[in-house]
Amino acid sequence: MNLSIKHLLGLEGVPREDIATILDTAFSFREVLERPI
Repeated sequence: MNLSIKHLLGLEGVPREDIATILDTAFSFREVLERPI
């Protein structure tokens, strides 16, 4: 995941593309967490 920011302390000033990347990554992790062990 390549973001244009180094740290995410808030959403103000974060580019739309970075927010979309973060959300896409979060959805992927959620799918992994829902898998049976």
